[in-house]
Amino acid sequence: MPWDSGLWTELVELVQSGKLKPGHAVDFGSDTASNVIFLAQHGFEVIGINFALSAVEKGRRMAKEAGVQAKFNQDNLTNLQHLSSAFDLLVDYGTFDEISDAGNC
Repeated sequence: MPWDSGLWTELVELVQSGKLKPGHAVDFGSDTASNVIFLAQHGFEVIGINFALSAVEKGRRMAKEAGVQAKFNQDNLTNLQHLSSAFDLLVDYGTFDEISDAGNC
């Protein structure tokens, strides 16, 4: 899919260098879960958020296949209904760029 950018090099470098320590993370626009899975594999408690139910379901399948614990929620970034935790890390590569002044994503 054109919106799935895969595992982000910058994120990998930050985690592997130790600049980002494991903690609570959220990935907005989690696509097919590459970054969620990577973070979970490196000790993060992570939630993937996506507007598309198909992406959420695929993320759950991919995490299960990878043998990692991760949560995935279908939600709208302009009106989050299923997110109430504090996070140490927010991952967003382009998702918020797509939100218009009218609040549509």
